[in-house]
Amino acid sequence: MKEWIRHKAVRISAMVLLALIALVTIAIVIAQIYISSHKSELLQNINQQLSKTLKGDVHIQDLEVNAWAHFPQINVSLQKVTITDSQYHRPLANIQEVSTRIPVLSVLRKNVLVRYVRLYKGKVHLFTDSSGYTNTYLLSVKPGTSSAKTEKKQIIIREIELEEVDAIAENLQKHKRFEVYFKKLDARIRKKDSLVLLDVRENVVVKGLGFNLEKGSYLADKPLSGRWKMTYNVAQKTLSFPQTDVKIDGHPFMLKGEFVFGDSSSARFALDINTRKIAYQKAASLLTQHIQQKLGIVGLDRPLHLTARLEGSLGPRQTPHVQVRAEIKDNILVTPLARFESCDFLAYFTNEVVAGLPRNDENSRIMLTSFSAAWGGALFKGQQVVLDNLKQPRLAFDVNSQCALSALDNKIGLQTLRFLQGTAEVNLRYNGPIGINADITRYLSGNLFINDGTVHYEPRDLTFSQCKGQLEFSPDEIHTTGMECSVGRNHFRVKLEGNNLSTLYEDAGIQKASLYCEVGTGYLNLADFRSLFNSGKRRKAPTRNIRKLAQAASRFDDLLEKGEFRLKIAADTIELNHFSATQLTGEVVFNSNDWQIRNVSVQHGGGSLQLRGNLQQLANNTHKASTDITLTNVDVRKTFYAFDNFGQHGITSANLRGRLSAHANLRLMLNNRGDIVGNTMNGLVFFSLKDGELVKFEPLENIKNFIFRDKDLSHVQFAELKDSLIIKDSEIKIKRMEIHSSIMTLYVEGLYSLRGNTDISIQIPLHNFVSAQEKNPRNKGANAKMGASIHLRARPDLKGNIKIGLDLFKKYRKAHKNDPP
Repeated sequence: MKEWIRHKAVRISAMVLLALIALVTIAIVIAQIYISSHKSELLQNINQQLSKTLKGDVHIQDLEVNAWAHFPQINVSLQKVTITDSQYHRPLANIQEVSTRIPVLSVLRKNVLVRYVRLYKGKVHLFTDSSGYTNTYLLSVKPGTSSAKTEKKQIIIREIELEEVDAIAENLQKHKRFEVYFKKLDARIRKKDSLVLLDVRENVVVKGLGFNLEKGSYLADKPLSGRWKMTYNVAQKTLSFPQTDVKIDGHPFMLKGEFVFGDSSSARFALDINTRKIAYQKAASLLTQHIQQKLGIVGLDRPLHLTARLEGSLGPRQTPHVQVRAEIKDNILVTPLARFESCDFLAYFTNEVVAGLPRNDENSRIMLTSFSAAWGGALFKGQQVVLDNLKQPRLAFDVNSQCALSALDNKIGLQTLRFLQGTAEVNLRYNGPIGINADITRYLSGNLFINDGTVHYEPRDLTFSQCKGQLEFSPDEIHTTGMECSVGRNHFRVKLEGNNLSTLYEDAGIQKASLYCEVGTGYLNLADFRSLFNSGKRRKAPTRNIRKLAQAASRFDDLLEKGEFRLKIAADTIELNHFSATQLTGEVVFNSNDWQIRNVSVQHGGGSLQLRGNLQQLANNTHKASTDITLTNVDVRKTFYAFDNFGQHGITSANLRGRLSAHANLRLMLNNRGDIVGNTMNGLVFFSLKDGELVKFEPLENIKNFIFRDKDLSHVQFAELKDSLIIKDSEIKIKRMEIHSSIMTLYVEGLYSLRGNTDISIQIPLHNFVSAQEKNPRNKGANAKMGASIHLRARPDLKGNIKIGLDLFKKYRKAHKNDPP
């Protein structure tokens, strides 16, 4: 070792090296002292030279040089650097500090190697106005300068750092604006042939990527962090990066992209995005506000897997082609129609349905494929659900479900019908607008197959059981096929048709739409339908998540309750309490709270009965009825028995025989069970009773207390009894009427009352005592002269029982001589 040191050449070399180090050190010290003492002159000279060289106003407020902090690199720091254009006097760059490190010996080389450039706090704003003026010229060198004429030194930068720098690129002519706030960026640069390789670590906030400002900006105010391996091809002017892990708004993404720069005709880009388990709202928030608003029509409660591709021109007013694919598993889909659970489907979005047409809302589509979703207890499936034209959204779907009928209850939103039991096959088809104010009933159609179903009609408290058959509906029509059901002891065959349903959305639509129903049955027991007289009621309003469907369903509710519903019915046998009949035919029209009974006919008591009338429901749970009833040749005994002696007890079915024909116009009130409200019947009855007999009629038998004590009055035959009765408030006014019987002839007139006001006059001519008994009595007329007579008067006693007494002084006639005829 000592021998090596003693070698003369070594000693000389060491001395030279030390001398060079000393000279460099002295030079650096002198340079540091000189720069420090002549800082003002140097700053002035630098500002002048930069202003002469660059096309713009350049100003540096302060200069700091430190040769020791990063030796052997010289650290140069420029304070408050601004570059301003000459037209708008707006800074292209306004940086608080620009610093760099240059190796000492690099300044002596042809290519200056800059190890490090750092921009700290400030803004860089590149802009082009609507006329085409741009401030990017500030970055070019003025022609004719010495630096432009002579061979320039090439400056090589290895590392760039940005901290708290806002970078903006704005082009008003192309309607584009890109802004990124760099919290921290570190870019290492390496050149290989014509490629520039960039290794970038960044933590930024993307203020917005506006490819077409009319449509809004992507990634507005979203934080982004990641490490990029980018490649810039100088010859091809392309910037690309492979699949890269980044975080956007705190969520992991995989991004891959390529940007081709050049003139507006060739400049383009492509960006691929992939992420998993991202919330629907968060994914939508990365898109433009315009797209967010459109996607807000629907929502997903749980995360989804998402891939997207954005590609297009970087030219003016160009909207990129956006394609999105989402994989949805076991999710919850919320739509304006309903809330669907356990959703499985693939979702696609594109803003270019028809290639070549503008990429806008009208040319956009959201499509769901392999759709499967639960709506309550019903699982719906469909190949495609398509939402077209996001400006005026139009939805199309065709879905099916096999489910319990009860699963549809509270889902459709009907307030009049409840689905209780049974199974259903549902097919729903829709092709129409969707939105806050869309009326889906105008565009919804489908089929409902019911088997062994139980349905409750709320307004009238009717339960339909053993329902089976098909219900098919379209926007304008509804009809059934093979429909059967039971109500109580009655089993019906039902054929239903509805017309003009599309008018339901109009103000007067209820009056235009109608339902027609044909019902056939072998047996009809009217007692099972007493609840028809109940006041109409509905279930509570539907829950919020089905309110939109409920608005549509309420149209059908209104049709059932307020629209015209024509019911044509036929029954082999009909019963109600004591009433029985056969061969029922007729039609009832339900219109809101009014019923019209049209041409109802039955065979009853060996004859026939025809009925017409109107029924109006009043607010106090009663019904106002007006009827027109025709009885033809019926057995009077059976008729009185069937109608419970018409609510009176004076003469009953046990007392009467004969064939009755009558025509009655009646007005009355019915309660909520269909029974006549007391003292409300009014009207006029024309009747004819042939082959009449009175059997064990107590008031007639009581006449024996006064006359005919030797005659049997328990079974009396009489001639045709034909006259009219006036009914007022359930009191029957009997006009003078001849009763010519096998025992006697008598004349009756007066008032029969269910209110305790009965007052009947009975005139018995004296010739009854001398004339022979007639086997076939014939009438002589109510106004025939009968000569001397006995006058009796029937009135109620204190207990309400009708008692007959002598009217010796014709007090009845005197009391009623001024009564109207």
